[in-house]
Amino acid sequence: VGGMAGWAGRGKGGGVRAEARVPPSVFLSKYLIPSDNPFRTLFQPCSQRPLLMKPKLLIIIPAFNEEATISEVIASIRRHAPSADIVVVNDGSRDNTASKAAKSGAIVLSHLYNMGIGATMQTGYKYANSKGYDIAVQVDADGQHPADQIEQLVKPVAEGKADIVVGSRFLGEGDYKPSLARGA
Repeated sequence: VGGMAGWAGRGKGGGVRAEARVPPSVFLSKYLIPSDNPFRTLFQPCSQRPLLMKPKLLIIIPAFNEEATISEVIASIRRHAPSADIVVVNDGSRDNTASKAAKSGAIVLSHLYNMGIGATMQTGYKYANSKGYDIAVQVDADGQHPADQIEQLVKPVAEGKADIVVGSRFLGEGDYKPSLARGA
């Protein structure tokens, strides 16, 4: 995966509010990927990547027992990012999340049991890498991440201006108010 984009935090609010330029040859290539790792060349900093005119985009939706919202989340992504492929990583759900996602046209990868968000996203990123996607975007299955902001989120990565972009409801304007415990 040439670049990553996603949202941080929970709750309705600010959406995409920040884009970060990661110093070339530092973030992915130097700190996260050891120099002796044979996969190191898969992760090129933005300064070494060609401009992506029409990037191959994958939306990764980690999901655990989200049958109530998954179909609408997929429909919203299709409306706002029609050229993107969608993969739902079903994290051992005991409800109809996987079948509703499949009926909505998403690719579904299922864990046999709940493994947590880290393993679920790792499954999605490995899938993106194995299928040659240029950009991967995480969108939560509960409908908290606004699909109408995917284009804005992806743009700096596609233009070679950033390696990673994080949308945050904690920056800029928005109606999200953290709990007293989080705000302290």
